[in-house]
Amino acid sequence: MMVSKVSIISNVFILLGKPPVSDVSNFNTGNPIHAAASTWYDVLIGDFFSGPQPWRFAVTTQTLRKLTESAPPDDWENVFQLPTDPAYKMLVKVYSDSNYLIYEDKIYSNQSTLKIDYVFQPDASTFPSYFEIAVIYKLAASIGLLITQQKGIVAIWAAESKLQEKKARYIDSKVNPNGVLKAGEIYRAHFADNIRNG
Repeated sequence: MMVSKVSIISNVFILLGKPPVSDVSNFNTGNPIHAAASTWYDVLIGDFFSGPQPWRFAVTTQTLRKLTESAPPDDWENVFQLPTDPAYKMLVKVYSDSNYLIYEDKIYSNQSTLKIDYVFQPDASTFPSYFEIAVIYKLAASIGLLITQQKGIVAIWAAESKLQEKKARYIDSKVNPNGVLKAGEIYRAHFADNIRNG
């Protein structure tokens, strides 16, 4: 079965002992629990992709378009357009490592070209299984009290949610290799003094 908003919410309902949701029309039938689950799913997904630690499967690279119609403010030579795609969530890195400043949907820099890594919100059909399960468990913990009226069940899914998110973060981090530490001035000064002093 292809992953979708409906399949995720349906799995949450099953975990919480309720009948599954069959299609999107169930969210618009006037059932407040279905409507709340749909709304909270949207909030939760937005939060997952706007957090401080980006999911690597949701990071992409783009060379930015240089704007000529906008005059950069003082101290900046060039203006670039940040992605205007509604799926754009947040900036992760600017290449090359240089100073820049963001105002609204523009980025100011002294570089002649800019390439960025940024987080986007992918369609649910592209979610890796580890992330899908993390979303299901988090949503179950978030709306469990509304559906079951049992704090014990909410506590169970809250604990499961934390464990699954840790597992998902670990798996997701394997996509990006660890950076190599470079000897800096303090490192060199420390070891140079130790070598000189025997």
